[in-house]
Amino acid sequence: MTTRRLTALTPEQAPGRAGELLGDIVRRHGSAGEMVSTMAHSPAVLDGYLNLSRAMKRVKIPRALSEKLSLAVQEWIGCGTCRESHREAGPRGGPE
Repeated sequence: MTTRRLTALTPEQAPGRAGELLGDIVRRHGSAGEMVSTMAHSPAVLDGYLNLSRAMKRVKIPRALSEKLSLAVQEWIGCGTCRESHREAGPRGGPE
């Protein structure tokens, strides 16, 4: 087991803009997942990740393939919340 230097934050614990962003995610999805909640230590990191995530949704690869890639990354990272989110979204992605 790896010791982590940073812990996941709640929207109330996150500094400045990160708290707003994290709160918005929690309101829309019910939770943010450990990876995203840990990124909330830095407003710049969280904002950058969310911008990248939005850009990836506009990429010209099929949504089902994109979800499979995200699922593989979450398997590697080990975030159960995010893994379940991508597992549920995969079938809605349509045909590859």
